[in-house]
Amino acid sequence: MERIKKLFQLIILALPLVFAACQYNKFDEPKEKEEVPLPAATHTIAQVRSFYQEGKGGNLIPGEVVIRGVVASEDTKGNFYRSIFIQDATGGIELKMGMVNMTLFYKQGQEVALRCQGLAIGKYGDVISIGYQSNDPNYETSFVPELIVPKVLLAGRYVGINPIDLTLDKLALKYSGMLVKIKDVQFLESELNQTYANPEQKNSVTAVNHTLLDRNGNQLIVRTSSFATFAGHKLPEGSGDIIGILTYFRATPQLVIIDDTRDVQLNNPRF
Repeated sequence: MERIKKLFQLIILALPLVFAACQYNKFDEPKEKEEVPLPAATHTIAQVRSFYQEGKGGNLIPGEVVIRGVVASEDTKGNFYRSIFIQDATGGIELKMGMVNMTLFYKQGQEVALRCQGLAIGKYGDVISIGYQSNDPNYETSFVPELIVPKVLLAGRYVGINPIDLTLDKLALKYSGMLVKIKDVQFLESELNQTYANPEQKNSVTAVNHTLLDRNGNQLIVRTSSFATFAGHKLPEGSGDIIGILTYFRATPQLVIIDDTRDVQLNNPRF
């Protein structure tokens, strides 16, 4: 009887340890992530564009400049690589960021703020972009190092984005770097049965141009990377609307699509 009594006492003493052990790996329910407010913008994208100085080879942006915008691009399909386009009410601009899979951190439609101190503004093909100062004489800006990207490009809340509706006769440099929807177009008949790009020879043919046409004969280049996941897909034969980022190479407008299955809606009969 005495032995049973002692055993019972030992069990009672051990119970707190058992309950403590059961609680060791139990975590509190995760709290909802607090939204960190973005710094206020000091300049618009259009104003920062004006900082570019011809002949300076990629000059540093002066002072503690902050721009805010909404992410217009997306790199999940590989047609954008180490670059992200943002836009505000005054225009769009490419940010050359040395990071892949940027959509994991900066989603299309998400508000962002760019701290421009220490960054450079330069031109390539007469189109302005923001990056790092470059040591390569062929380029006025280089890519911001990956570890620096989160320090200069701050992610905020999702606000959404809608493409700007355009027709080919309304294309203009003021829409460069912005998400647009080109209305009522089709690919040239001579290009049907071709693919968007050339994935089998992507190391030598890095990108391919095709041409959209409207009912009045106006044309627009669609430029696709041979590294894009849809590079081997055939061009659609019908007419309709197509969404992408409008870019320019000198005076020539080009459309870079993001996702062919989502953004290419050429489902109507050819005209």
